Amino acid sequence: MIHSMSDSKIKQLRETLCQIGQRIYAKGWVASNDGNLSARVDPSGQAGTQEGRFLITPSGVSKGDLTPEGLLLVDGQGNTLEGAGRVSSEWKMHQKVYERRPEMGAVVHTHAPASTAFAVAGLPLDLPVLPELVFGLGGVPMVPYHLPGSGELYDGIDPYVTQANALLLKNHGLVTFGADPWAAFYCHESVEHAAQIQILARSLGHVDLLTPGQVEALVQLRKAAGILSPWYPVRYDSR
Repeated sequence: MIHSMSDSKIKQLRETLCQIGQRIYAKGWVASNDGNLSARVDPSGQAGTQEGRFLITPSGVSKGDLTPEGLLLVDGQGNTLEGAGRVSSEWKMHQKVYERRPEMGAVVHTHAPASTAFAVAGLPLDLPVLPELVFGLGGVPMVPYHLPGSGELYDGIDPYVTQANALLLKNHGLVTFGADPWAAFYCHESVEHAAQIQILARSLGHVDLLTPGQVEALVQLRKAAGILSPWYPVRYDSR
C-alpha cells in the first residue's frame, strides 16, 4: 500500500523543484521554455508498475519562472490531478524512469550546452577522464535519437535507464535521475562540468585518459563505500 506524503512535504518538494528550475535557467542549461523536471510524491511501488503521484513542470513555462502552485500533480499515467496547464510533453520519458527504477525520486532533463554538444557530435561521455565522474557514474551512455515527447522515446530509453543514472539523448540533451531532486540535479551538474572540461582539453589538442588500473582502483573505492547505483562501462579509445 502507498502512503501519501504530507501536505507540508509536498509543499517543500514543490519549492525544491522551483529552486532547481531557477538554477538550471541561471546556468544557461535551458533557453526559453526548454527542459523539464519531475519528482515522485508517493513512495515507490514495484518495478514495472505505473502507480503513485508525481509533480512535473508544465509545458510552455520557463524553468526560471516556475512557481510552486504552477507545478502539476499527475498520476502514473500522466493524467493531471491538480493544477492548470499542459503536462510536459516529455512526461513519458520521466514515466519510464520511474517505472523501471522504483528507487528513483526525481528526474532532470535539460539541453545543457556542453553535454548536448557531445550528444550532437554523437560522442558518449564514457571515456575515463575525471576520477570523480568515473567513481560516481563510470560513463554516460548515448541513447539513439527519438522524436522528443514521443512514445518512441519512452521505448527508446528503456534499455538504458537501468544501466546509468545519466543519459545523453542523441541530438537532444541530457537527462539525469536520483533518489531526490537535489541528487538528480547534482548528477546533472557533474556531467555538464565534466563535458565542459573535456571540450576544453580537446581544444588544447589532447585528452589524457586514466589507465585501466587507475579506473579499477576507483571501482574498488566505490565498492568499499557501498555505492549500489549503476556503473556504466568506460572505454579507452580516445576517438
